[in-house]
Amino acid sequence: MKAKSDGDISELKYSLSLYQDLVETSQDLIWQCDAEGRYTFLNPAWETIFGYTVKEMMGRKFSDFQTPETAARDAEQFRKLMQGGIVKGYETVHIGKDGNEIHLVFNAKYFRSESGEVLGTRGTAYDITERRRYEKAMQRKDDELSAAMSEMEATNEELIATNDELIRTETSLKESHERLLIVLESIDALVYICDMETYEVLFINKYGREEWGDIVGKKCWQSLQKGLDGPCSFCTNYRLRTADGTPTGVYEWEFQNTVNKKWYECRDKAVLWTDHRYVRMEIATDITARKQAEEKLLFISKAIEATSEAIGISDNTGRHIYQNKALSNLFGYTTAEELQAAGGGPAVVKDPEVAEEMFKNIMSGHSWSGELEMVTKSGRVFPAYEYADSIKDSNGDIAGLIGIITDISERKQAEDERLKYEKQILHNQKLESLGILAGGIAHDFNNLMGGIFGYLDLASGCSRDQIVRDHLEKALSTINRARGLTGQLLTFAKGGAPIQKVTQLKSFIHDTIQFALSGSNVLCRFDIYPDLWPCSIDQNQIGQVIENIVINAAQAMPMGGTIDLTARNIEISGRENISLPKGNYVRISIRDYGTGIPADILSRIFDPFFTTKTSGHGLGLATCHSIIVRHGGLIDVESETGKGSTFHITLPASSEIQPDESETVDTANRGKGRILIMDDEEIMRDTISQMLLVLGYSTVCKNDGREAIDCFVKEKNAGNQMAAMIFDLTVPGGLGGKDAIKEIRKVDSEIPVFVVSGYAEDPIMKNPADYGFTSSLSKPFTQIELSRMLAGYLSKNIN
Repeated sequence: MKAKSDGDISELKYSLSLYQDLVETSQDLIWQCDAEGRYTFLNPAWETIFGYTVKEMMGRKFSDFQTPETAARDAEQFRKLMQGGIVKGYETVHIGKDGNEIHLVFNAKYFRSESGEVLGTRGTAYDITERRRYEKAMQRKDDELSAAMSEMEATNEELIATNDELIRTETSLKESHERLLIVLESIDALVYICDMETYEVLFINKYGREEWGDIVGKKCWQSLQKGLDGPCSFCTNYRLRTADGTPTGVYEWEFQNTVNKKWYECRDKAVLWTDHRYVRMEIATDITARKQAEEKLLFISKAIEATSEAIGISDNTGRHIYQNKALSNLFGYTTAEELQAAGGGPAVVKDPEVAEEMFKNIMSGHSWSGELEMVTKSGRVFPAYEYADSIKDSNGDIAGLIGIITDISERKQAEDERLKYEKQILHNQKLESLGILAGGIAHDFNNLMGGIFGYLDLASGCSRDQIVRDHLEKALSTINRARGLTGQLLTFAKGGAPIQKVTQLKSFIHDTIQFALSGSNVLCRFDIYPDLWPCSIDQNQIGQVIENIVINAAQAMPMGGTIDLTARNIEISGRENISLPKGNYVRISIRDYGTGIPADILSRIFDPFFTTKTSGHGLGLATCHSIIVRHGGLIDVESETGKGSTFHITLPASSEIQPDESETVDTANRGKGRILIMDDEEIMRDTISQMLLVLGYSTVCKNDGREAIDCFVKEKNAGNQMAAMIFDLTVPGGLGGKDAIKEIRKVDSEIPVFVVSGYAEDPIMKNPADYGFTSSLSKPFTQIELSRMLAGYLSKNIN
């Protein structure tokens, strides 16, 4: 035998692939049985029609799916096929998985082996169940007609049987004809009779006359249709009789009338008229409502498929029978059968009790709606909102239920983000309100403490008694701690405006933590990115934050341990779930392995005055929060009881180059000349004056900016040069340094003018030169701090 070429094989493969595709996608049933009637091949269409899977049917006899009576009849037909027969249009009945009858029309043939042995049968079939069901539905209307037509048929048979009987039965035939017309007249459908040759209308019933008028004697295609020049192209005359004139029976068809646009189901038949000729009788039932319902159902079906909401339908037993594309996409089950095999509707509800409650409510006539958790085929759990209601049949009985499901994951996430944002706003508002209060208290306290601090400092410098000096040093130390507390209050308040400069963080972080842990039983492991970006920070404030967190971490591990510190460069694109603008940042994470923070207080640790320590004042972490926020950053915490805590500090990275600054050492400045002091507090005027006198200066004091200006102008006009001026920033009810400097600079742009204040939040204290001042100093301060401020500014201005 000649071997097949590659082209022949390729063509054979293509033909085989085409055959397989046609079989797999065919809506008709394709099958094959062996010699004993067992199924050896079934295409997927069997699953759709029978309800069984192909796997369930394979290897079983076709008679297993029939009643005994039908199986016995079909077994005889099968025997004939096995003897070499062919069957075309053979109608039989099978039983589906749900127990309902399935009416099928078979076309079948035997097939042989290469040796000629008959191996079995194969063929195709198509489902006519719906047609048979509809025929039964029309049976009521056909009963009256069938009786009349049977009577006419009997009469016609008698007429055909013998001409001799024609004369004897003429009267009876006419009476039967009259009775038939009476019956046809009363039918609630269009009934007309016309000549099959001339198309002349011979009869039209009352129903037809009301719609088209009395058209007897006219041609049917002219009266019942419009716009035609001849007989209808769809006329059924040729279908009603064979070539030799024998009637073929009833022909059924549907048509939309061209006059009234209504849809009709037509039943045409050739019958004998009174003059013994065959005429066409048509009974046309109006099915417009059904057609409109079908179109509406098709429209609804398309709309359901197109909607983004997931929709599923189950029968009254809970069996899942339909799902739209959105439900398939949401849950991952491709078909309703696949989801039903997985457990049906309850399979996608995480809580079985919720699914049971929903089904009970609906089957009792109530709808159900609410939020619940659902599960996809892959196991993903997500929040959803479902509305479910019953579907009732024409009798009002519950036939099933429909569920509409919406994935609310994004909405829930948005709600969580909104609540988190609102909580953060409320927290910031609370901090701001308390900050204003704290700043005011610190300002007033610093003014009062400035005099005490200054006098003690002066007394310590003047005393020669060592015991007195020791006591004074202790008092100064105590007050210095109070100054630190007010510093925290000012930092917590808006008053702690950072004085920032670009800083390389690696050595700064290392030195700060080593200092904080000095003398403790806690070590720190450093993991700092080698090329860590620089940040613009207030070193004192950020150092305070790191020290505070590290000290808290050490206290959380009283038996000692290790703290892990990591520092990384990060980039925020704006898509992250974080309340910072996009840009480059440095994230410092400090982790301890101590007792952890209980969940019920975790959200309150940054609240001012909240503390769990018996000796704490509750400003530590609140101050840290304020400092980081004013640096444009973020601080947050993760903690689990018994496993420790991790604080994350996120600071904006700086693109500026860190300046090369050399350290300078200030020394006390002694000099001469007159310095004008303006402060509304007498104790502060006297304290500053005494400090300056010790340093060698003479002073003149004023309690208001207006007095200071007048004094300066008077002295200048008299030719008396002031060495410098020291102004309090604000004077309640009077002119403070903030406004007085403007008048001074109009008179003299060169004289050194220094600003002091107990409320350091003002931008003037941060950038005094921008507002006309020479330098600034925060209250309270010591004599040495005052002398250092004056150093470098007065040497060339002393008289």
